[in-house]
Amino acid sequence: YIVREHFQELLFDNSNTYNKSDYYVELLSELITNGVLHSKSNTFALMFVNKFSTKFSISDNGIGFEESLKSKTSNFLYKPFELKSKLDEIKTLDINAKILNNLHVIIETLYFSALKDRRGLFDLMISVVLESNGYFRLHSENSQIIVSRRMNNELKDLSHLRNKLFDFHRDILINSVQDERYNEEMITIKNSILDCFSKLYINLCDKYNNDFRYSSIRFYNVKFKGVHIEVEIPNIPSW
Repeated sequence: YIVREHFQELLFDNSNTYNKSDYYVELLSELITNGVLHSKSNTFALMFVNKFSTKFSISDNGIGFEESLKSKTSNFLYKPFELKSKLDEIKTLDINAKILNNLHVIIETLYFSALKDRRGLFDLMISVVLESNGYFRLHSENSQIIVSRRMNNELKDLSHLRNKLFDFHRDILINSVQDERYNEEMITIKNSILDCFSKLYINLCDKYNNDFRYSSIRFYNVKFKGVHIEVEIPNIPSW
């Protein structure tokens, strides 16, 4: 309710978000709630609109993604740091271990979000980039990933898999399925998502090693440490 009260009118000001305002309100509500409940700090949410784009950000300076993921319990779909362990073994980037760890945690967080039974961070990224041709930036401490349509092929594959998995989640919820009839198919999809994220990571690292100035990965010192979600959605002119 608070998200709708504060942000819906601004979402109406952008033709790219107007028809999906309910969807964005749902995503923002989930992400702000997660920040409040799990970061153990203040959470800041801002939105700006001009004739060119809508921008919004959600930030906190709390415990961070890694500590939050440590609190997750294993289930048949997700084992904490399953993807991160694979990325740690690849060792594609020759950078400071702590900074590299932050990058791996960012990608692990997106992976975890892609498996959840609620729409959230991963779905926001897909909606902004694939459906609105916008930019999605995710920071953890001094590491950042910028997601744009340059990753179009990988994102389409991930989006397709995510939607298949979410359909199973929805069927289980609607039909109150209590047995394990869907588990095998869901695990197959989950493993495909894991592989897609691994390939995306390798591609990102290759591009960074070839020319870091134009890479989607950035490393730098930040004054406001913590987690930052930044989104930019272009406004389609009405003329």
